[in-house]
Amino acid sequence: MHTIIKGQDIAGFQLTEQIGVGSSGEVWSGTNGQEQVAVKFLNKSLLERKDHETHRHRFRNEALALKTVSDLDHVPTHYHHDLEVERPYIIMKYIGENAVSELIEKSEILYVPLPSRLYAITQLANTIQAIHHRGIIHRDIKPQNIHGID
Repeated sequence: MHTIIKGQDIAGFQLTEQIGVGSSGEVWSGTNGQEQVAVKFLNKSLLERKDHETHRHRFRNEALALKTVSDLDHVPTHYHHDLEVERPYIIMKYIGENAVSELIEKSEILYVPLPSRLYAITQLANTIQAIHHRGIIHRDIKPQNIHGID
């Protein structure tokens, strides 16, 4: 199965470093020299399972859902996806701010002023509501996927 490596070219973007691994995907940062992106690949282990088509289908739905809502504030812009390659991927805008999980882990969340935290929660709720109004349910809301609280 195809292994992802630093420097690899994906749709004109050079992969620079792995920035996350989860149960369904592996995320890398990449650049074309002008713009930084995040590239999410379908997890290799899921592609090796007997039910790999189910996971490919879910990843396809994720790519299409992101494309549908990427015009909303607080949602990364969808740039490109390819589901027909050995390791399907989604290219989206890179969000560089620390994830809320990192702020919690380092206890830095305690130093974010309460009004800023409440504002962030309000923005999160409004974004989720807008996504739901488009018929999409986000199935992976967690501190690791929330960025930009300052």
